[in-house]
Amino acid sequence: ELEDEIQNIESMYSSDEDEEALYCRVCDVDFSNKRQRKNHFKSQSHQKQVEVSYSTSSVPEAQEEEEVESEACSVCDKTLKASESMEKHLKSKGHRDNVSRLHSATKGSLKPQGKSKKRRGASKEAQDDPLNCATCQEVFPSRNKLFGHIKETNHALRL
Repeated sequence: ELEDEIQNIESMYSSDEDEEALYCRVCDVDFSNKRQRKNHFKSQSHQKQVEVSYSTSSVPEAQEEEEVESEACSVCDKTLKASESMEKHLKSKGHRDNVSRLHSATKGSLKPQGKSKKRRGASKEAQDDPLNCATCQEVFPSRNKLFGHIKETNHALRL
């Protein structure tokens, strides 16, 4: 549900003929059409995988492979021809800033899968934390309302 991440990833894949266009490197999933890919990028499982991948390492496994002739960084919306340039890119300040921004945007915004006994016993206060727009500080009652506001007003954080 991170609109700017989805837009960055979708803009990378403008051609149906490119087999990479229907593939998610983060989750290692192939899709048969753009609609499946778009729905996947909006899913909690994808967002959780993005959070896990980028919070533990700035280099997703798919980008570590040396055999790949061209590699894409879905965080920065860049496609690079050689693994050398990918390594250089991953160490760059711009990439690190984008990873930090992505991690900050996803931190705490995803609910854990399933309900544990601890979760069931959580106080109502914890579930009713206010959600604020980082740009205008407007408060929203739900994540859906917040993300709708961000999309409508173009208040996604920019670098």
